[in-house]
Amino acid sequence: MDAHFAPYLPGASLGVAAALLSFAVSSPAASAQLGSTLFMGGGFGPTADVAIQGAIWDAQESASYYQFYSCRMVGDVRIFTRTNARGGRNFTAEVTIACS
Repeated sequence: MDAHFAPYLPGASLGVAAALLSFAVSSPAASAQLGSTLFMGGGFGPTADVAIQGAIWDAQESASYYQFYSCRMVGDVRIFTRTNARGGRNFTAEVTIACS
């Protein structure tokens, strides 16, 4: 699994972007081409590992709503960093899973 670190973009709403992309990618036209349905998940935490795990759980939870339980990760994990007011780091992650 490759992790790409990207700087945090002020004003960008990861939740809205992930929701829109998840809706567009999980459409019937996209799933017909790929043979499976794609779901995106987002998570955050004090470390990159915690953020990635939260993003995976979020995507799996979205897939389970549609009764997809056999999933695998596709693409790269995207990680965004931001310095918080106390000088520590906050991490936000985004993952994509394919389910059938």
